[in-house]
Amino acid sequence: MTMYPWLASACAPEAFPVRLMEGRFLVGAETIAQVPRSVSLHNGWGEAGLVSLGLQRSTPLPERLTITWFSLAEDRFYGADFDLPIDKLATLFDSGFVHPETGAASCWSTILIGMAPGGRLALWLTGGGLAVELCRAMVPVQPFPWALMPASEGFERADYVHTHLLRILGAERLEQLRNHPIDPEVWDRRQARRRWGLEWIGAATDASVRLRCRNAEREHLDGFAKAPVVPARLRGLPESMVLRWSDKAGLRRVAHVKLDSGEVQAAFGRLTASDQAGPPLTLQVGVTDLDDGVRMYLCDPSRSLELLYGAVSTYLAA
Repeated sequence: MTMYPWLASACAPEAFPVRLMEGRFLVGAETIAQVPRSVSLHNGWGEAGLVSLGLQRSTPLPERLTITWFSLAEDRFYGADFDLPIDKLATLFDSGFVHPETGAASCWSTILIGMAPGGRLALWLTGGGLAVELCRAMVPVQPFPWALMPASEGFERADYVHTHLLRILGAERLEQLRNHPIDPEVWDRRQARRRWGLEWIGAATDASVRLRCRNAEREHLDGFAKAPVVPARLRGLPESMVLRWSDKAGLRRVAHVKLDSGEVQAAFGRLTASDQAGPPLTLQVGVTDLDDGVRMYLCDPSRSLELLYGAVSTYLAA
């Protein structure tokens, strides 16, 4: 059995904290790794949380995941035991990735679990600041005796939920949560993919793009001088980018771009994007010759939509 060095970690959306009760990766009936637990988990979708660094060792790839968590925002437990796509997992670990900082062949280091409202669960492989989605699942509501909840002694369930949500979210955000129904399908839309590629526009010959998609996948794209177009494939919709390039004076510049999710969703909806068929889309990204301002256009074979409403911060690189 092939062995790999990897760690296990977990995440949850900032506005929808969870308490991880159990997270175990298994081969057959044997537990090979446990996900570190914390009192509350709200570190952000796709953001690695606690890892047991002292336990890192070469381990077989897991065949199954057993998981139970308590969603504080929904006041309910979710849990399941399900098979993982072991063939896909092995292919990803064997192929690895090129480290964006060193250019060396590297291996994925962490299997990251994400838990969202409505029992939405996603798994990613992460390493070197990159992430690729492994699989998704719908985890059912699970009965769980409240008496077995750690650290609940002396707390009625309603008091426990209120106290922890108030501490994590604060009074204003807790009030918003109470007054706005949770829509679990938001996470289905967030994880959706479309077929699109990226093209660098402008004169820079040493440009690179760090891309984060809404489904929390992360890519590093460069080599635009040789091939200005990154081929289209199924990707999550773009959420943010870090652009690096040299300006006309030879100075290195960096731009942090935060896209407007509503505008991006509408633009992909207007054009002929498809998750399976039809002409792919191209996101053109680059700088103008006059002021090094960042420009973005989403294009299909016949139309182009400029994306206007993202927040952009540009500065000289150190």
